[in-house]
Amino acid sequence: MQPIQQRATKFWFLFFLAIIPLIYAAWPSVGPSAQGPRRQHPLDPLTGDEINSAVSVIKESGKLGPDVRFATIYLKEPAKDQVLADVAAGRARRSAFALLYNWATRVTSEVVVDLSTREVSSWKDQQPNEPPMRSVIINRLEEVVKADQRWQQAARRRGIEDFSRVTILAQIQEAQKLPERNGDRFIGANSFLRDDTSNVPFMTGMDIEVNLTKGTMSRFNDGNSGTKPVQRTEDQPAPAVLRTLQPNGPSFRLQGSEILWQNWRLHYGVHPRRGLELYDVAWQDRGQWRPILYRASISEMIAPYGDPSFATWYPQDEGDYGLASYSRNSAVPLNDAPENAVFANAFIPDDRGNPLETQRAVAIYERDGGLLWRHASQSRRARKLVLTAYATIDNYDYAFNWIFGQDGVIEVEVMLTGMMNVRNVGDTRDDEAAHLGHPMSGHLVAPRVNAPNHQHFFSFRLDFDIDGASHNSVLELNTQSVVDTTVQLSPKGEAFTMTANVLKTEQQAKRMLNLASSRKWKVVSTKTNALGQFSGYALVPGENSVSYQAPNSAPSRRAGFINTHLWVTPYNPDEMHASGDYINLNPVSEGLPKWTGANRKVEDNDVVLWYTLGVTHIPRTEDWPIMPVHPTGFRIVPAGFFSQNPGLDVAATGR
Repeated sequence: MQPIQQRATKFWFLFFLAIIPLIYAAWPSVGPSAQGPRRQHPLDPLTGDEINSAVSVIKESGKLGPDVRFATIYLKEPAKDQVLADVAAGRARRSAFALLYNWATRVTSEVVVDLSTREVSSWKDQQPNEPPMRSVIINRLEEVVKADQRWQQAARRRGIEDFSRVTILAQIQEAQKLPERNGDRFIGANSFLRDDTSNVPFMTGMDIEVNLTKGTMSRFNDGNSGTKPVQRTEDQPAPAVLRTLQPNGPSFRLQGSEILWQNWRLHYGVHPRRGLELYDVAWQDRGQWRPILYRASISEMIAPYGDPSFATWYPQDEGDYGLASYSRNSAVPLNDAPENAVFANAFIPDDRGNPLETQRAVAIYERDGGLLWRHASQSRRARKLVLTAYATIDNYDYAFNWIFGQDGVIEVEVMLTGMMNVRNVGDTRDDEAAHLGHPMSGHLVAPRVNAPNHQHFFSFRLDFDIDGASHNSVLELNTQSVVDTTVQLSPKGEAFTMTANVLKTEQQAKRMLNLASSRKWKVVSTKTNALGQFSGYALVPGENSVSYQAPNSAPSRRAGFINTHLWVTPYNPDEMHASGDYINLNPVSEGLPKWTGANRKVEDNDVVLWYTLGVTHIPRTEDWPIMPVHPTGFRIVPAGFFSQNPGLDVAATGR
């Protein structure tokens, strides 16, 4: 090759090296899965920069003393009319809410910061009292205990080098006030090893007491200098690979918090307390976006225990600990979520106000949905869009799925797993025949390990906006046999009917499930489909349970939502949590029982449904030492929202 040709070849080679990145940057993203520009929705969670800005403003106020800690920081949610106006105008006016606790003065403070003006727009101090959330106590304990050299040495003697594996738990019962001596509050503590699968997952032998007021270790003794091995599950040989591949990428489009998939549009976020939540959920129908849900989230949880051998125990894992802030779970790729999952991070502040980024806080993916519809020689395969988040609250683990279908259905799924709360007993075997006919409060799940009967209740807050935020009503649907066997009504005794009744007030809308009448509830608007039927979506229950707590028990009084399966309230931006805002400060009957006592009108209104999902867990040996997933949930299905099957336009799967 001649020198001039060599120079020319080199020139064009370098030219293409330089220009290819520019072409790639300018080229429009290919396919519906492309990540679009970041667009902020008024209901998006606070960003890391916004958290920093809010904390900076609070510090500049001069009121953030050395004994003050952040219980939580999150978006101060605007009223719905402002949000809808801001969405229409393409803007987002943002404020941050911070909950502070002063360990020296015992004062809880509610602070609102206007992020656009960088000003404190309100500061409200409550009367001196207990911390508003139990997580505030745990954060204080971890701050003191894990910094103590004696505890660190004791942990290392037990083979623990990574202190993040340990949670420091307070030795205090539910609703108990912090013990006090000479004006200071003291508390004993246990070191809980989260990944220990033995029947005693504690770092035993340590005697710990902390002065919470002064933030010092008041007593520490280690009576066990030996190493406690951590029990782990034994891995079996890896199974044959089951792969979910999408060579061209996912078919959803992600733009900031917005997801566009099939005919669905929705936004998602991670709240420090409520975890994964959805907002602005709509369906595109003949070119128009039709609203369905303004907001959907878990508003509260409680797990009451039914074995009298246990101390009173009914943790409210969301309000007292925080689904996203307590454990900051990250999805485990290929195990928590399939190979085709897209992961999103979340900023969750710590007790100093630092915005810590949780990696893979949400998994978003498509999965096979089974058969969508079939007739004769025609059929369609379904796919579903899944959003999943995870929470570990000490021994229990939860996964929360929001699942969207091509048929317009939303499935809500809770998956319960982790480890049971157990106690040691003397029995190594269990003669079950001897127990027949006798009540049992607990069950032997391993030699010398007894697990108690207990329940889990989840309150889902579902703010429906069917075809708009106003003029919605709730219908109760009941089916019954026609008992009159006269010729006119049911001559063969085969007839049955369904009756729909409007729930007009809050008290009338306090309803229980009824298997005998196949009871369901439907939220409808005044708009109609092509047949003249109300446009609506129905809540279809799945597994559920009644509460076995007596009416005067502490769980029934402090978490009154468990006593009713359905509650309906008119929209109120200040009513977000079924047991009230501050669990650890609550008197009895806060939240739904108190709000609905006003018996407000819910017919032809902007309505919020609160659905109580209950699981009764009678322990099995197969639940030991780590429980297989127990899935449960309910469905939100179109009922008159469309004029025919919305999945008819789904294309057949090709080879």
